[in-house]
Amino acid sequence: LIYISRGISINKDETFFILINEEDHLSLISQSNDGKMNETYSRIIRAINKINETIEFQQHQNIFCN
Repeated sequence: LIYISRGISINKDETFFILINEEDHLSLISQSNDGKMNETYSRIIRAINKINETIEFQQHQNIFCN
């Protein structure tokens, strides 16, 4: 990932973006210019799995989270 500015990162192909602390949220954007939805979907799933392996998230007992 290339760090564009504080809180924004993008991959070298410009197909995956991470926005951190956008209104206290983490936003992931996976896009494709060639219509290959399978690659776009796989990219976002890999990112979500890596984030879940790396970061411990706070969860409230009254909020349902998988």
